[in-house]
Amino acid sequence: MSRYNEAKVFVGNLRRDVAKEDLQPLFQDHGDVLNVWVAKNPPGFAFITFRDENEASKAVEKLHGYQADFCESNGQGMRVEISTGGGARKGKPRDDSRDRGFRKFMKKSSRSRSRDRRDRSRGRKRDRSDSRGRRDSRRRDRGRDRRR
Repeated sequence: MSRYNEAKVFVGNLRRDVAKEDLQPLFQDHGDVLNVWVAKNPPGFAFITFRDENEASKAVEKLHGYQADFCESNGQGMRVEISTGGGARKGKPRDDSRDRGFRKFMKKSSRSRSRDRRDRSRGRKRDRSDSRGRRDSRRRDRGRDRRR
């Protein structure tokens, strides 16, 4: 473990075609950059990891609102701020996303079981002419029974 407190900076309002090589020199001027990650899907943002929290704060101070060729053309410049989470949290392992979804599903116990069965049966496709034919034949059979 390093003696420094690493800090991650969010960079937003970037064009789709921005590359790591566009961002690294700009941020390197403000501190020791350990990593640059550029989002591709969805595009438009990046994360820069600095070796020290103070360096990250200086970069935010100097570069927030900075106009660069690789920014969106909306006149706002780059959005640069200290990252508030998402990545590895100190001392806490990341939850498995599938597990979270399962727990959410299990909490919905107020939903009735018959409604669940109806929803599942809607997924099966059935030829409507078959069901009408059976229904009509049942009516004819009932009519014959009444006549006897």
